[in-house]
Amino acid sequence: MGCILPEIPEMKRNFATTVELLRCRATHQPDQLAFAFLPDAETQGARLTYRELDRQACAIAAQLQALGLSGERALLVYPSGLDYLAGLFGCLYAGVVAVPAYPPRNQRNTPRIKAIVQDAQAAIALTTTAISSHVQSLLGSTLQWLETDAIADGSEQAWQEPEINRDTLAILQYTSGSTGTPKGAMLSHGNLLHNAATTYQFMEHSPDSKFVSWLPIYHDMGLIGGILQPLFGGFPCFLMPPASFLQRPYRWLETISRYQATTSGGPNFAYELCLQKITSQQRENLDLSSWSVAFNGAEPIRSDTLQRFAATFADCGFRQEAFYPCYGMAEATLMVCGGFKAAPPLIKTIQKSALERHQVVEVGHESEDVQSVVSCGQTLPEQQIVIAHPETRIQCRPDEVGEIWVSGPSIGCGYWNRPEQTHQTFCAYLADTNRGPFLRTGDLGFLHDGELFITGRVKDLIVIRGRNLYPQDIELTAECSHCSLRIGSSAAFSVDVGNEERLVVVQELEFRQKPDVREVAAAIRQAIAKDHDVQAYGIVLVKAGSIPKTSSGKIQRRICRAEFLAGTLNVVGSSILDVEDESSFTRECGNRGTANRDRLLAVEPKERQSLVESYLQGQVARVLRLKPSQIEFEQPLSALGVDSLMVFDLKNQIEVDLRVSLAAIDFFQDANIARLAMQIQAQLTTPAPFSSTVIPVSRTKDLPLSFAQARLWFLDRLQPGNPFYNIAVAIRLNGLLDVAALQQSFNEIVRRHEALRTIFTTVDGKPIQVSHPTLTITLPVIDLRALPEREAEAQRLATHEAGKPFDLTRAPLLRVTLLQLSETENVMLLTLHHIVSDGWSMGVLVQELGVLYDAFSTGKPSPLAELPIQYADYAVWQRQWLEGDVMKSHLAYWKQKLNSLPVLKLPTDYPRPVVQTFQGVRQSVILSKSLTNALKRLSRQQGVTLFMTLLATFKTLLHWYTAQDDIVVGTDIANRNPSQTGELIGFFVNQIVLRANVSGNPTFEELLARVRQVALEAYAHQDIPFDKLVEVLNPERTLGRTPLFQVKLVLQNVPMPPLTLPGLSAIIQEIDSQTAKYDLLLNLTETEQGLVGWIEYSTDLFAAASIVCLLNHFETLLHTVVAQPQLNLSELEELLTQTDKKQKLIQRRARQEIYQQELKQIQRKTVRATPEKA
Repeated sequence: MGCILPEIPEMKRNFATTVELLRCRATHQPDQLAFAFLPDAETQGARLTYRELDRQACAIAAQLQALGLSGERALLVYPSGLDYLAGLFGCLYAGVVAVPAYPPRNQRNTPRIKAIVQDAQAAIALTTTAISSHVQSLLGSTLQWLETDAIADGSEQAWQEPEINRDTLAILQYTSGSTGTPKGAMLSHGNLLHNAATTYQFMEHSPDSKFVSWLPIYHDMGLIGGILQPLFGGFPCFLMPPASFLQRPYRWLETISRYQATTSGGPNFAYELCLQKITSQQRENLDLSSWSVAFNGAEPIRSDTLQRFAATFADCGFRQEAFYPCYGMAEATLMVCGGFKAAPPLIKTIQKSALERHQVVEVGHESEDVQSVVSCGQTLPEQQIVIAHPETRIQCRPDEVGEIWVSGPSIGCGYWNRPEQTHQTFCAYLADTNRGPFLRTGDLGFLHDGELFITGRVKDLIVIRGRNLYPQDIELTAECSHCSLRIGSSAAFSVDVGNEERLVVVQELEFRQKPDVREVAAAIRQAIAKDHDVQAYGIVLVKAGSIPKTSSGKIQRRICRAEFLAGTLNVVGSSILDVEDESSFTRECGNRGTANRDRLLAVEPKERQSLVESYLQGQVARVLRLKPSQIEFEQPLSALGVDSLMVFDLKNQIEVDLRVSLAAIDFFQDANIARLAMQIQAQLTTPAPFSSTVIPVSRTKDLPLSFAQARLWFLDRLQPGNPFYNIAVAIRLNGLLDVAALQQSFNEIVRRHEALRTIFTTVDGKPIQVSHPTLTITLPVIDLRALPEREAEAQRLATHEAGKPFDLTRAPLLRVTLLQLSETENVMLLTLHHIVSDGWSMGVLVQELGVLYDAFSTGKPSPLAELPIQYADYAVWQRQWLEGDVMKSHLAYWKQKLNSLPVLKLPTDYPRPVVQTFQGVRQSVILSKSLTNALKRLSRQQGVTLFMTLLATFKTLLHWYTAQDDIVVGTDIANRNPSQTGELIGFFVNQIVLRANVSGNPTFEELLARVRQVALEAYAHQDIPFDKLVEVLNPERTLGRTPLFQVKLVLQNVPMPPLTLPGLSAIIQEIDSQTAKYDLLLNLTETEQGLVGWIEYSTDLFAAASIVCLLNHFETLLHTVVAQPQLNLSELEELLTQTDKKQKLIQRRARQEIYQQELKQIQRKTVRATPEKA
């Protein structure tokens, strides 16, 4: 290549240390922006000029010098932000060796940091006041700690320039060691400056450059590339938290676009994420024309990714020539080689089969035996790269693949306190010429015309999403995870699955071992996830003595990988993660999940345990929509993401099938299939408990209302004819509709469900329910076909229908109206009073409607079995069940839990009315599928349900709004614990009060634990009717707000089932009745698209703009907690404060733009009216 590199300016050549570099910037460019931190990649956070960074570094250095720590090692334990930079340079200014690390999130992340502390012999740890107590609790008290953001102003005056030079050790950059112990690469000031200078030269940076980085500062690419390179070049860098990018890749490119950055990049997976996650609409807002250096490194560079990214973002101004593939490592400071700016990436196509023999044979694209490799550019100035045979140490021929060896001023000084490993890695000499010393990179590649191409790894290093994973470490974890596994007989490697590297572990079984394959595979997978925070895609168990090894007994991982791909391993059993279609799922389920009490009692106890486990596995698979084979008997259900409504679905089905009684709390507290099976076994030989069975009662006596019905009856008496408790949906039906069959179907549903034939009256002042033996409903049809605005009229009628009150003394408490828009287009309006229905009931009604219409439209009778009980039977059962000790035990808990209950004092836009009017509207809510999945992953990791995570986030939001520590939120519970109630229409749903204290500035993880405990206790005492609770607690009542709680969060885990009608497509939509029963009600439903729903709010209290802001804040919190659950409440709320400021600024600018537009319109009108004055 005939490119001529630009010269490095003379000023940049003369620095001896990084301290001199920063001091020079502070002297000559004191007020120029050096670094800016964008907490969410959108909000402008803290900023540092060179003067301020120098001042902070001096102040920290003065403290370290006063402690006599020059020459010692200091651990940097900071969250993302500019405090990290001040701590880093504070160390360098004091002559202290900086040891970059990351704050441990929990006990699982802590061992690696402790290993670094021990290996580096760190004398002190630097951190911030915000996370100090948390990280100290995890890392222990043996370290001395310095909170650098609490250093008094003026401390910098005591700083003394350290006695350091180019050879002085500056940083210990830790990498993962092959034995599991991290190794610290020793980097001097000279190493740092040389790498910075040559990178500046190769990337053709200038003072006009701008850098954007989301890379972790504690990693070499983020630290050397994202911090030292901008400092060396004297141009600004805009830093983002890594989580901000991972949550929403658009933020990265949007930041580049907004600041017109010239340089930014990351590993290959970052570009893949952008391709996967950034929508075409988002791309329309991007201007990437300024991006001239898009570096790609740290993991294998894929030509397909480069080509697709360039094509996808070409309309945004991105040029393929901007791609800058490069290669580097911590031991070489960072960059080893790179391309030339403005030159497109060089891609070679070589013969795949030859490459496996370490030979380079170029072929054309038309060949099937082809592999594309991307050049990583040429070596840096003053450095040398050679390709050597890893075993003979003889230099390879140009057409041979060998190990990449590097020498030059950027190569580090070795590994800290590891002379043997330093000699092996940093002191390599070519056997044929004795040239050296070289750094052995452990990577395989070849040189062609001076360009370096990477083909693999000598040490079988596994790189997944930019993380280096040593197979030895993973293998050790795997073989120790189960007693049936053979020690020293495991191979870990990666394979390409869907254009992504995935981990596979092949493990020998011990001789004569015949364990349960699923059990062993689950143990290995769980152990690897726990120790290495990576998912094992494939677990393969093979016969003893069959894994490929060398004559000296070393595992041959590459041969093992080849045999895995070829399917020639001697496999005993395997567990490969995959996703199958619905039919495959159904086939695998088979008869699992079907059982009954009599069948189980007919077999021997030993066989019974196995049958119960298989049954439970099928039931859990049904609820979670997983394949049964993916559910292990010993796996905690909480780790699978089971939430409260799923639990009750599971619990109820088990109780109805097996006639046993299970406590809901058992499903949450580390329950697994094996343990539940044992509990069920113990109950099978005892009579079924009264609590599980509702029996029919005589209709000759007065029938009481259930506790929930009694509350709605009372509210209706207070405000007769109110529509506040109407449940209304609109069902759009496209196709030829059989109106007669539809009406017949509804009448059959009314006949089947007594609740729909029930009215409410009083006898001797007490309310009772009375059901009509028979009741026929008509289906009025309103013809809108002739109207020009049919859709608008249909919407008006739907809203009007939803707001029409019911008279509880007259049946039916259900209305069906059909709006005819065309011959093949109808809208059915369905409205019920809540006193005879609930959300679950609507699902029952929809399912039965589909089955009955299918039958009646073809002249067939109803295929539905008669219901054994009715809602009134449940109402009698409920009052009997809650008599005596049961009611007392529940009430005792709630009296203690809800003592001195506070009122949530949300800031409102309008004064609270003396009497609640129940006027309100709904604002839609959509949380993306990716965010929903991230929330579920976090929930599984923390051992909580998705609802608990949403609740903890919601409480955090309410705490920020109110500054109250005692936060009370209500929620719904299905309350269909008697198993026969699952197929009934009626008002079963109960409300429970979730009171959690958020005081003490807990981390989000700690708050999750608190919320989990609160929820589990509430679930254990859920049987007490909310209305009875209000009656007994008798809180101070006011007509202006609801009792016990004013804000409610509901997660609908059983969404409305689809309505399937032959010859018709049906879309079900809830109708906004424009009422609000609470100050705020956030209702979410888990769907295939993610979490969707609405927030219903009182228009007496809130303006629409305030609710939009609240929802934005809620989503911001959700994105943050899934990425950084270790943050405490004050950190989360500071982020909200910054977001709020930004939203207000945007609103202010929008108002100004509107004003300017209106002003221009007035001016134009004036000109047109008086043209002679123009």
